Amino acid sequence: MLNFFKHKSYHQVTTLQLFMMAMITGVISASIIMINSHAMKYWQLPIVQQDNSGACVNVLSFKNGEIYTCGDVDTILRKYRIKKVEE
Repeated sequence: MLNFFKHKSYHQVTTLQLFMMAMITGVISASIIMINSHAMKYWQLPIVQQDNSGACVNVLSFKNGEIYTCGDVDTILRKYRIKKVEE
């Protein structure tokens, strides 16, 4: 039978180890938050559908209900995701 109540030994953590662990945890947490916020902004960008020559075919607009056309690409609409369309 397993003895779950066996006495466990604990080790003291030095101030330096505690400080380093706090710093590493903070850096990892901040990195995860930055990556998540960047990804959320990226997925909200409109999709510009382009043909093989790079010309705009259609703009799928869904960020904040704004409507963009191919004429707005690179003028009003400066940040967007590109999707290649086979025709």
